[in-house]
Amino acid sequence: MMSGTGTSLKIIEGTDYGKVILGTTVAFRGYPVKSQHEVIICDCLDNFLSHIANLLHDEQKKQGIGCNTREFAQDYDYRTLYSLYKELIEL
Repeated sequence: MMSGTGTSLKIIEGTDYGKVILGTTVAFRGYPVKSQHEVIICDCLDNFLSHIANLLHDEQKKQGIGCNTREFAQDYDYRTLYSLYKELIEL
């Protein structure tokens, strides 16, 4: 996901795949993520390749972040978010 416009929904879409998402601080703006836990935040593009290489050599870390990122995405599932509206409509 090298580009996009509008809101940062592509970040949530990416996290739902359970893969490690590498991006800049701006890419994750507004989301309460921690680098090396749910995602990897790197503001220096020159360091992107080293982050990728490190993950390719550390399967356990890659799987751990992937699992955390998928759990993070569940909080943004439309069924969870819109359930509040359903309660309001049914009043």
